[in-house]
Amino acid sequence: MEPASTTEKANTSEKANTTEIVHPMTMHPSDLLRCVAGSMSCKDTSIFVTVPTISSWKSVIRAIDAAIGDDVDREFMVTYPRTEAQRARNRKIALENVAAWDAAEKEASLSSEFSSPLIFPIRTKYDIEALPTPKRISEDARKRLKEEDAKRFP
Repeated sequence: MEPASTTEKANTSEKANTTEIVHPMTMHPSDLLRCVAGSMSCKDTSIFVTVPTISSWKSVIRAIDAAIGDDVDREFMVTYPRTEAQRARNRKIALENVAAWDAAEKEASLSSEFSSPLIFPIRTKYDIEALPTPKRISEDARKRLKEEDAKRFP
């Protein structure tokens, strides 16, 4: 019997942790780390890692692993990075959309009272001009809000 490859071993251990079928992907480590970093972004904001300015790849990865610990683990989808052709296609579509928007705005400004065809006037059931302007909060309330923010966001 042949020994199982590292990919097969990883797949069998991953299957125990995932709910979907595992399809192996071969990527450069930087692309995989980019996927992990994108998935981790804005999650578990209480976790911080301090490393020396000049560090090795493995020491930084080990420090991150130690900081995350065993209790923080989430599934995410590994995706291939976009190719230059895909980026160029997306950019072309975006530029065409901007050109179409500009043309529609010009046409609407010539034939309508609104500056944009996709922006509608605000409709209310009361006269906005008749409403009093809101009062500014007191200095005491400002100080209290600043103190609360300082406690919440040190």
